[in-house]
Amino acid sequence: MDRELYILKILMQTDFLFTKIKVSREEIEEKHPHRSDLITSMKDAERMALEASEFIRIAREEWGILERTLSSVQVANIKLEVEIRELRKLNTSLLAKVNL
Repeated sequence: MDRELYILKILMQTDFLFTKIKVSREEIEEKHPHRSDLITSMKDAERMALEASEFIRIAREEWGILERTLSSVQVANIKLEVEIRELRKLNTSLLAKVNL
């Protein structure tokens, strides 16, 4: 599977997990408000799912920035390699003229 699609899939799963936990917690709070142990545990799980989802979003954005940076550096490198080849040819040509 394409890396970007995989990351998107995991992001959607963590968002779904967060929503599922939240809805379940809200239902328990409504029907069994005395179950503070369960409610507290579910709030923790909800927070962890939200943090995981946010981390994946941040990592995905950073990955995109790094990919764009790498691409621009590769283009600059190619241009410099071409310039180096041209300068070497010029240098060789100038040295040949000097040695005549």
